[in-house]
Amino acid sequence: MISCSDCDNIYISEAERAIQKRIKEQERDIHLVHTEMSVVSVHANKTGHSPDWENIKCLDRDSHWYSWRVKETI
Repeated sequence: MISCSDCDNIYISEAERAIQKRIKEQERDIHLVHTEMSVVSVHANKTGHSPDWENIKCLDRDSHWYSWRVKETI
């Protein structure tokens, strides 16, 4: 979960990669204005707001595909 440091927007997504790697990808997308795959980049580039990189939260982890999908659905 990534919160915007300038407004109340919150972005929740899933990632199979390590969270630190995903953060670096998001930072790169914002810097390079890649908005095709990142709503965080869209928001940052449209508004000039910054993600709150210091307070990113992992809401859950699961190594089993099926139970992961069930949790996501709920």
